[in-house]
Amino acid sequence: MLKQIHQLYIRSIAAFIWLNEKVFFYPALRDFYKKQFDKNTANTILDIGANRGQSIRFFRDIFLHSTIHSFEPNPKLFQILVKDFSQPGIYLYQKGISSCTGRKIFYEHILDETSGFEQAATDSDYNKLKNRILLTNTQQSIQSSYEVSVSTLDDFIASAIIEKIDILKIDVEGHEADVLQGATQLLTEKLVRFIQLERHYDDQYALSHKAIDEMLANAGYVEYYRQKHGFGNFYEVVYTSAF
Repeated sequence: MLKQIHQLYIRSIAAFIWLNEKVFFYPALRDFYKKQFDKNTANTILDIGANRGQSIRFFRDIFLHSTIHSFEPNPKLFQILVKDFSQPGIYLYQKGISSCTGRKIFYEHILDETSGFEQAATDSDYNKLKNRILLTNTQQSIQSSYEVSVSTLDDFIASAIIEKIDILKIDVEGHEADVLQGATQLLTEKLVRFIQLERHYDDQYALSHKAIDEMLANAGYVEYYRQKHGFGNFYEVVYTSAF
């Protein structure tokens, strides 16, 4: 009974996060993207880290006729995606995107929005605060871990025969550098118009923002737009090679 009550509490936290984002974050990001495309047409969108389909809803609301390729390795969340988004133009993949193609350990968190391939630093002040809010601890916050299928973006693009990507959205909880390392050809040939990354400015993950910036700069991409989320010290940063 206590476990069920706690799960309801966790989902109420997630619902509050989503409402906050819907009010304070997504409207500005929507305005940005609507200004970038003539007649509101973005043809091909890749959604790396779909979770419960928040970005699918967001992009499909703006670009009604776009093709969206969405990736989510969590089997429970993937079933939600299949239920909610089995419709023309939306392709769902139960796999992760990383720096290699094969298998990788996935960590499923009690708050599924924070699940991923990276484990938060145990001495992280942000992680400690998050656990206090969620009424849990570092050990309990990871509900399970298991192997999942992963692919590089370069391998996926080759197999799916995709020639160009209008928007590449990456939200993978500290695994962003690995995703980009597996997209060397994609970036070198500048086949992506906009790259949208979630960027944390806290101590949760051992991230090197400078390394990511240098990786993108070497491929000819520069920061173009930045939008703060409605809470916390993190942003969506959009890069482009259009200039």
